[in-house]
Amino acid sequence: MRRNSVERDILMNYEPLNRDILEWNEEYLDFSLYTVLKNIEKIQKTKTKGSHVISSINREIDSVLIPLTPRNHHNLFNQNDNNQNFTGFFTLDLFNGDYLSKLIQEVDHVAAISSEQQLHNEGINLNHFGFNNFMNHLTTRVMHPMLERVWPNHNLTFVGARVARYVIGDDESRVFNNASSDITLNVCIGKHNFGGGELTITKSGSDIFKLPHPSGKAILSIGMCNVPPTLPVTRGQKYTLMIFWKSYSAAKQFGDL
Repeated sequence: MRRNSVERDILMNYEPLNRDILEWNEEYLDFSLYTVLKNIEKIQKTKTKGSHVISSINREIDSVLIPLTPRNHHNLFNQNDNNQNFTGFFTLDLFNGDYLSKLIQEVDHVAAISSEQQLHNEGINLNHFGFNNFMNHLTTRVMHPMLERVWPNHNLTFVGARVARYVIGDDESRVFNNASSDITLNVCIGKHNFGGGELTITKSGSDIFKLPHPSGKAILSIGMCNVPPTLPVTRGQKYTLMIFWKSYSAAKQFGDL
């Protein structure tokens, strides 16, 4: 996308408020996820090889990357829904509170010098504000091992990341997408003790359920470029980080979800 002269001037004068969050640091991850990644490193360094190593790594990943199914989230589905099939979604606790707080501060800082309206409408493009290094490390250190559990050799490539704000009275038809991606991660980064803002999870064009989306919770969508629609906020403000990836393996395997 070509940048206009106003955007170029903003980028030239931009000074990060929290420069440290632009650099990769695994200590910003949720503690459970951080622990799993460290355990995987230890497993990979052992002399044991073969299926035992793979099984041990898979058990670690299964403890944090949870498929969204009636079996795993029975309280969200219709009681008569006995379909245990994979819906194309996973839940994952991604970042800790320290990183989320600093990210909100940085996004507000960016919006103040660029456009509050952009934050509210199409979202702030983090690619333009120095987050590429962080997102590339997130892809390599977190997403690659997590998604390797779902299918091998996924050839994951980072496409982009945006942060959007939801407030009371928003247009419910607002949908975020990246047509060049087929994997999305929707991370609630909180803000002002918000209420409402659940996600509407759909399959084959029909609503399945409303998924609570508390601060720190990430929803991984496979085989689609759209971020799940957000229901109206009933109190405060909700900020959401949306990250997009491209994987030809995902498009081929999960394209019909």
